[in-house]
Amino acid sequence: MSYSPINVGAYTSAFAGAIAGMAVSGWITDPNSNDYSNVVTIAGAFAQEFDTLWNNTAQLNELELAAITSVVEQDFAGRGPGPFNNPQFQNPTNWNQAALACAALILECDAFFTSQGINPGTGGVVAAFDKVRYVETSTVVPTANQNGSQTSPYKTYAQANTAINSGSTIYLCPDSYPASTATKSQSLIGLTGANGQDIPSFPSFTINAGVDFTGIDLSISGVTTITATGIGVFIGCALLGGVTGGGLCVLQQSNAVGGISGGSGLSSSQSVINGNITLASGALAIFQNTTFNGAVVITFVGSPGTVKMDATSYASWFAQGGSIVNGTITTPGGNYQPGNFWCYQGSGASINVPGTLAADVTGLSSSPVAIQPLTNGYLYKIDANVDTYSTVAGYGNTGGGWTILILGSYDNGSTFPVTLATETYGLSGAGIVRRLYTPGTQGLDHVKVQLQRSTAAATDLVYTPSNAQITVTELAPIL
Repeated sequence: MSYSPINVGAYTSAFAGAIAGMAVSGWITDPNSNDYSNVVTIAGAFAQEFDTLWNNTAQLNELELAAITSVVEQDFAGRGPGPFNNPQFQNPTNWNQAALACAALILECDAFFTSQGINPGTGGVVAAFDKVRYVETSTVVPTANQNGSQTSPYKTYAQANTAINSGSTIYLCPDSYPASTATKSQSLIGLTGANGQDIPSFPSFTINAGVDFTGIDLSISGVTTITATGIGVFIGCALLGGVTGGGLCVLQQSNAVGGISGGSGLSSSQSVINGNITLASGALAIFQNTTFNGAVVITFVGSPGTVKMDATSYASWFAQGGSIVNGTITTPGGNYQPGNFWCYQGSGASINVPGTLAADVTGLSSSPVAIQPLTNGYLYKIDANVDTYSTVAGYGNTGGGWTILILGSYDNGSTFPVTLATETYGLSGAGIVRRLYTPGTQGLDHVKVQLQRSTAAATDLVYTPSNAQITVTELAPIL
C-alpha cells in the first residue's frame, strides 16, 4: 500500500538515515539492486512511522534535516534487523518506540538551539543527495577522477572539505588522518572498521568561525578547537586532548578528556568529562546524564554564568568533589540552597571514650535527621569534624581513631538497621566523610551518624576539639 507523507522532508531524512544505518555497515559490494529490496522496504516502514509520529507539516530547518538523518543512521548503525524478509520488520508499527525516541532527541536539540538563541536556518524540502561525499584513503581511483561518490571516493578529508557545499555530509573510512580544519558547515561521519572498533582518528581538529559542525564516531587525540561563533556537535566521539576556542560545544555520548576552555556555551548528554571547564562571560552549561571523572571545577570568566544539571549529573559532579567559580548552579530541586542539620555534637571536653556508642560519650546527644520522602532519595553531604589521638607511648597520633557510621531508619528513627556508609580516621586532624550519596531506598525516613571507637585503638583514646561535630547537609533531590 502506498504512503503519502505528512512531511516529505521528515520522511525522506528518516529514510536516508535508516537505509544508511541498516544497509551500509561497512563498504557494500553487491551491484545487484534487487538484492536490496527488503532492506529498502524496512527503511520505508521506519520512515513512515517516524513521519506519522512527527506529525508536523512545517518545513524542517537545517538542524532538523541534518539531525534526523544522522540520529536515525546511528540508531541502526551496526545493528540492523534481520532477516530482512521478516514481515514484522516491514510493518511501520514495529518501529514505534525507536521512531518516537529519535523524534524526541531531535525535538530536544531544537529546544537547546532555541535556548541558545541560535537560528539554524530554514532547510529545503529535503537534504539533497548530491551533498553526500565519501573518503577512502585506500582508493586506487586516480585523483583526477575522484568525485567523492562511493565508487570514486576522495582519498583525503581535505579534498572532501574543499569540494562540498555548506551543509553536506562526509563519510570517512576508518583510518588515521592528519591535523584537519573544517572550513564549511558539515556532518562528518566516521565509518566503523570490520572489527567493529576502528574509527577515523585525527591528531587535532579545528572548526572555523561560523562553521556548524557535527562529528559522529571520531577520535581526536590532540586539541579540538571550536573557533568563536563556530558550533561543534560531537556524537559518539573521543576528544582526548581537550577542547578550546570560543565556540559552542555540544557533547552527546562522547568522552572529553583534558578540559574544556573558552567556549561560549556547553551542553553535555550521556557523556563523560575529565578535566576542568572554563567558559566565557555569562555562558550557560547544561549537563544531562553526564559522568564526571575527578574534581571538575567549572569557571566562568567575566560575568557570572549558569550551570544546569539533572540529578544524575549533579550526583556525579558533587561526589567527585566538583566546584563552581563565578557562577550559579541549578539542580532538579531548584537553586543550591542547602539546609544544615547536626546529628551528634560534642560538649567540648577532652574525655576518655569508654564504649562503642556515641551515646556513651558524655556531652554527645542524638538527633536523627529526617530524610525527604522521595522514592529515589536525596543527595546528602556528611561532614565529620572529629580529632582523635592516643596518649599511650608508642601510639603517637595513630591510636586507631574513630569509625564513623551513617545509619538509616525505616521506623521514624526508633531503630537504625541500615548502614549507608562507614569511614575510619586514625590520624590527628579533622576527618571528613565527603559527599556521601544517600540512595533512595523506599521507606527510608531518617538518617543519623554514629561515632564508634576502633577496636584497634588504645584504651585511653580521647577526642577534641571543642567544636567536634557532625553535620548532614541536604543538597538536591535525586529524581
